[in-house]
Parts: sequence; C-alpha cells; structure tokens
Amino acid sequence: MAGLRLTCKPLLLALGISGLLALPAAAEEIAATSKASAQGDARMLDNTSFDFSSCRQALDADRMLLRLHVTQQWDVNSPEAEGHVRLDAFEAKTGTTGTPLYTIEAEGAAGHILADCLFQIDRGLEDLDWWQINDLATGTLLFETMAEPLIFATIDDEQIRSSNAAGFYVPPDDEADKRLADPHVVGLVTLASDGKVVSRFLVTASDPEKAAVLRSYWDERRYLAVIETGKAGALGSATAEEPLSKRPLSLEVSWPVAGLALRLPIGPGGLRIEGASVPQGLEIAPW
Repeated sequence: MAGLRLTCKPLLLALGISGLLALPAAAEEIAATSKASAQGDARMLDNTSFDFSSCRQALDADRMLLRLHVTQQWDVNSPEAEGHVRLDAFEAKTGTTGTPLYTIEAEGAAGHILADCLFQIDRGLEDLDWWQINDLATGTLLFETMAEPLIFATIDDEQIRSSNAAGFYVPPDDEADKRLADPHVVGLVTLASDGKVVSRFLVTASDPEKAAVLRSYWDERRYLAVIETGKAGALGSATAEEPLSKRPLSLEVSWPVAGLALRLPIGPGGLRIEGASVPQGLEIAPW
C-alpha cells in the first residue's frame, strides 16, 4: 500500500475541510487519517488522504479535491487478504460538503494518483498481478491489465504532446464476456491517449493449447514496453523528445517464458496493424 504523508501540522487536521482548502495550491498531499488495528490474528489498515487536481481545467477555480480511502484486512495465518479502494472527486470550492463529481470504487490493495491525469488501482490482493487505470478528469475506466500498466508520452509533428497509457488484459477462466472467453484468445491490448481509449486489439492464437499457455497467470509473465521501431531495447516512459515521424515508436507486448514479442507501431491516432511484428501462430484484430 502506498504510504500517506503528513504534510500539515496536527492542528490543521482539527480545522476540518475548510482548513484543508485554505492550504496553498502547492500542497501535494494531506493525510487526513491513518489507522492500524489488530484483534487476535486479524489486522486492518484504514487510510484516508486528500489531494488537489487541475485535470479538468488549468484554472484554480476549476480544480478538484480528491479524497482517497483505502482499507486492507488480513489474517496473519493466511495468505489471503481483502482490500477496498475508493476515490471521490469534489469541486474544490465546495469540498466534501458537496456532491461528488464522480466516485471510483474497486476491490484492491492500493490507489495511486498518477501524473497526466490518471488514477491507478492495484487490484491484485494475493499472487495475481492486476491493475486498472481510470481517467482522473472524469473517473472513466480506461482499462484493466494483467501486465504492469505502461505510462508514456508522445509528440506529433505539430509539437502537440499526448499522454498515453497501455495495458494488456488476460481473461480469467471464468471470463463473462463470451468474445474474450473463446479458447483461442490470448489477451486484449489497449492504448488510451489523453483520457480516451484510442486503440484496442484482440490477440489470438491458432492453437488453443498455445493460447492457454500464454494466458496462464502462474506459468507466464507479460510485459509492456515502448521501443524505437526496428531497434532493440525499451525506451522507458519518457519518449516524447522527438515527433513520431522522426522517431517511430512501437508498443511491445512480450511473453518471456515463451520467448515471444508482439510489436504494434504507434501513430498519432493510436496503434496500427500496418507494419506490426506478429509472432508465428498469433493473430491480431481490431476489437
């Protein structure tokens, strides 16, 4: 769970939300409460924090006040745990006395307010790696992913910068969506740009046994990376130094145990099939 930082004196906590709103705009994060309790072998953490966001508009009057509440419960004798994450967004001028602009809520271990107006929930509570990414301006769910989400920037020929988030969803055995429950499905690649989903591609295998191996949560891992098209090595998250026309980029999905890597070119409008590098036995199609 992400730690909560106390950046104001205890006296401010007694002032209530009006006191919090009086803090300077530069205040990064204010921890409102942080509780830990134990009863027998049971343990519980209960944390609430507040933060400001300018995602909707650049003007201070349009800023949001974010309230993040995270709880975790577990037994010291069991590997299983329970957790819950809730994010409420309010207009800064009304604070928590107003009606939330939106609420994001999910079972999970931690919540993170990311740069470029994104919110991440760590959904995995046991051995399963699982995340979800929401748009912080509207609360909209962008995607769920079983590969660690990749956040990166791109720039076009007109020097317009875009914030991008990529994920790869691997359907579980009890997948409710019949299209994703097909035994040939390997997973779903999603690219969101500036708070909107711009590309989704379904990855399938001609051999259902191979698809099952690549879907395995326990025997295979999945990684996302941005690479310079035609070259080896990941570039990391800071990739907006040059326009895409001068430095073509691709999104790579890799399965290290199987030794496979799928690469999709990144264009100004999202991912492209044209020019994709697809391992033998796999296919991609728009979702």
